[in-house]
Amino acid sequence: MYFAIKILGYWLLTFVVLVFPYALGVSGLHAEVNFYVLGLVSLVLILVLTRRDLQRRYGQVVLLDTLMWELRWFSNEFRSAEFKA
Repeated sequence: MYFAIKILGYWLLTFVVLVFPYALGVSGLHAEVNFYVLGLVSLVLILVLTRRDLQRRYGQVVLLDTLMWELRWFSNEFRSAEFKA
């Protein structure tokens, strides 16, 4: 969840920075602005810049999922085991 909020915040900041010159009417930028393209460009830029962090977070999720499966297996094994005193 943290990574999604982080990406959303960075994307919004980048989008505002890309749109800001057009909003001010800077004299050299009289071209038509497609906000969908600027939004997509800013999203791709943020995903490229945070790629390493995304890979690390994904690896952590995979490790936690593996740990959960191991714990479930141990739980089932201990429930079915007969303990003799």
